[in-house]
Amino acid sequence: MQQQKKLSVSGALCSLVGEIGELRRENRKLRNRLSAVSGRPS
Repeated sequence: MQQQKKLSVSGALCSLVGEIGELRRENRKLRNRLSAVSGRPS
């Protein structure tokens, strides 16, 4: 039971890390688009 729990926790961590990386990329893209629209770098 304990081993199974560890596996699911590490699986959840892995997917969270992937999700965070994706969000950061999206965030950067949106920020670039915003600064291009406003005409001034933030």
